[in-house]
Formats: sequence, C-alpha cells, structure tokens
Amino acid sequence: MSGRDRERAHLNNLSQALLRLHKALLDAERLSYERVHGRIASNGEFLQLVLGDSWFAWLRPLSYSVARLDELTEGSRSESDAEIPALLDAVRRLLTPLEGSEGFGGQYYDALQRAPEVGLAHGQVKALLSSVRHTRGDSMAHTDLEKVKKSTKDLRKSYPRSPREKLGGYVIAARCVDKCRAFLLDVNGEYNYWPCSLAGQWFSFTGITPEQFKDVVATGATDEELASWITGNSQVKDPDEVLKWNNRMRDMKLSDMSLQAQQYLEEYIPEFVPNHRPVYVWFDVYDLEEKRF
Repeated sequence: MSGRDRERAHLNNLSQALLRLHKALLDAERLSYERVHGRIASNGEFLQLVLGDSWFAWLRPLSYSVARLDELTEGSRSESDAEIPALLDAVRRLLTPLEGSEGFGGQYYDALQRAPEVGLAHGQVKALLSSVRHTRGDSMAHTDLEKVKKSTKDLRKSYPRSPREKLGGYVIAARCVDKCRAFLLDVNGEYNYWPCSLAGQWFSFTGITPEQFKDVVATGATDEELASWITGNSQVKDPDEVLKWNNRMRDMKLSDMSLQAQQYLEEYIPEFVPNHRPVYVWFDVYDLEEKRF
C-alpha cells in the first residue's frame, strides 16, 4: 500500500470515528433533553430538534466538521490536500474539553463526565488524529520492548493495579500503564489497553491520546519517568482541577453513569463480582472482581 493509500485509509477511519463520537454525543444529549422535557416521540421528531432546537446548537460545529471530512475523503486529491490539514487542526482544537467554558469546550467537558461512551469515542478519535499526524511525517518514539519487559505484569496470571492507585497525580493512570505494557508484549490476556471505558475517562480529561501514550510506554520508560511525562504532557495544569477529577472518579456511582453503562454493568456485576459484596461506586467493580478487598 502506498503512503497516499495509507493516509486515505487513516482518514476514512477517522471519519468513521468522528461519526461514532457525534452519535454518542447526540445520544447523551437526547437523554439530557428527555429528562427535562419528556420523551421524544420519534426519530423524526429528534432530527427536527437536532436541526432547529437551541438545546443541540452547540453540537453543530462538530456536525459540520464530520460532514466536511466525509466530503473531502471522497473528493479530489487536490482539494483534500489543500483543506484537510486545516480541518484536522480545527477538529483537534474543537475536541478540547474546557471545564466552565460557555462554548463547545464546556458543553463537551460536561458530556465527557456524564457519558462513558462519549469518553470512549473521544479517545478513539484523538488516537486516530495522532495516527494521521504520524502518517504526515511526524517522528515516533523509539521502541524498546526489552526494557518494557522489565516492568511488565503478565495479566494472564495477575491483575493490573487498582484504578484508585495514582501515577503522575492521576487515578486510573497506573492501571492504564500496566495494561499498555502487557498489550505491547501480548500478555494482556482478557484485558484491553484500548478501547477501555476507564482509560477513556483519563485520556479525555488530560488530552493525552492512547496512541501517544502507547508510544511513550513502548520506550521502556519506568513509572517515575512516565509520571514525569504525564505531568508535562497533560493539558490540565491546575492541581486543584486534577484533585476534583480524581475525587469525581473515585466517587462515581453506577447511578451517575449513562443508561448504556448501567445496562452493561447490570449484567456484568452478577457474573464477575462476588455476590456477597456490595458495589457502592464504579471503582469497586474492579477491586472486588480482582480480589483487592
């Protein structure tokens, strides 16, 4: 496959990922709208609301970007070569969650906090945006799997760290490292590095992408080196914001999650969590299943 064909394939994958993110946001906003205004009677009525109601107006810049990227991936080479780099830069800026902002960034931040599916789709888009950048000639970190092996847990025989354990100041991050190292060496067993709903929360908050983080872990960096890298590369620089996010993650109840996540856990918990132990918050599911308490 030529470099041009690889780039076109990446762009097609990105276009599909943006469509999934757009749908996840629409689904999350529909639930929020229905809590306030009552059930939407039909998909046709929902479409009319999306097109004309102010509730959904904040999503329109993303809707435009999704449609335009789809057009460019199907259009002429000269047109796409001229416009795609600027469009991708605009998408990167747009998909930056900003707590407290009155624009897209603030609404997007809120959607990421309340809907794990949005976080998952966000992480996939960010990873693909990074991949597209790499196909355009950006350098990648040097891989040293022998060094990675020195710090790797074999997740076919043991568990990753608790989501409560911090690395670089963040909950979830240490667990993400364990799963990434195991994935790189093909000893991850039933554990996914990516996609992962837990990791999606961390990636979406920090602005770090799964591909970007995997490249750094693949260098064989130690926990201490990764902690320093995370601190330097996270978009969140206010330690109070990190503290608030950590506590929000620690305290997230199942009833605070999206309906889809609740439906999934409703079946998952009886199958994998000891039935004599109550689940109070999301992190309990992992610590109980992995026998930490």
